[in-house]
Amino acid sequence: MSKSPVVGVAGCGSMGLPMAQALQHAGYEVWGLDVRPASEFGSLQLRVLADPTEFASRVQVVISAVRDVTQSRELCFDRQALFARAQYPGTLIVSSTLSPRFMPDLRSRLPVGPAVCIIATARYETKKRTSQKRDLFEE
Repeated sequence: MSKSPVVGVAGCGSMGLPMAQALQHAGYEVWGLDVRPASEFGSLQLRVLADPTEFASRVQVVISAVRDVTQSRELCFDRQALFARAQYPGTLIVSSTLSPRFMPDLRSRLPVGPAVCIIATARYETKKRTSQKRDLFEE
């Protein structure tokens, strides 16, 4: 049996924190990354980091649960720069509510290397206000 990857949840707010707790409950080693103080995260507080360098060195899979395109860019390439450093996580799972139009830009900026990939689907509203689920990379 292979060892499960270490999972990091970036953005431990109303969506990310329950994800991290569920993964931890399922037996995964989980780390969180958030700008808020670790003391705000209850039972997970000892596993929530503020330092993106330490976070990137600990995790193999990042689940991004940040709010929007701006925070996604900051997380991946700018302020926290998880994927703009020599040592970066192998997999990015986007779980944020982002426009499908942003995803090709995000994917094109990820480093070419070992196992970096994006696994993403999103719910969004069409002009007719009907909810659809769609693969973000379909053409």
